[in-house]
Amino acid sequence: MRNPDKQRYLLSAVKHAASAEIPFFEQEIETTVAEKILGKQLPKVRPFEIPAEDYVRLNILAGNDMLFWSRVWELGRKHYLDAEGRKHYVDGTFKTRADLARITFPDLGELAKSLEELLAAIDGAGLGLMFTPSQPPFIVTTAIGYQDYYEYMITDPAFIHEFQKRVSEYCLREPELFRVGQDEALLIYYATVGPVTHIRACRFQVQI
Repeated sequence: MRNPDKQRYLLSAVKHAASAEIPFFEQEIETTVAEKILGKQLPKVRPFEIPAEDYVRLNILAGNDMLFWSRVWELGRKHYLDAEGRKHYVDGTFKTRADLARITFPDLGELAKSLEELLAAIDGAGLGLMFTPSQPPFIVTTAIGYQDYYEYMITDPAFIHEFQKRVSEYCLREPELFRVGQDEALLIYYATVGPVTHIRACRFQVQI
């Protein structure tokens, strides 16, 4: 497996230059598949939430030259556990403006600690890193619930915008942990805006 030139990939992307090759990676390897690859039992969480050393080894054994990493802010989500202990999204619980008083930000210190552990585990492995910070439209969509979110986009968009402003205070601080330049921060921050995001929400995110 080739050793990716991470700096060249990044600079080419910032300059909008075509590259002769692209890094290969899998965003999420399902836990039961990951267990077979690693030959050990894992906690029933998303793959990038398993211990850093296991996650790096998983990506190496899977033939990746980049690994995806994130810490999903599960604000207001209602879940259920299946028979195998895996967590599934059901709905959001933030249905009114009064619910905004219940917003509590995740601990950035814990995020920084997890990132340091990952960077220590990845050192010398020849792997690149793709980090996706929390995205305001996606956080708000899942906190409210998909059906209600899109109804509010029509009946009360001001509620959606206010909610996005509140969570953006935290989301915009996550990329600062990397201490990268402005162009690079834009590159990683807009890697994704969440599934089926309404165009109004995307435009609002660009404005902030």
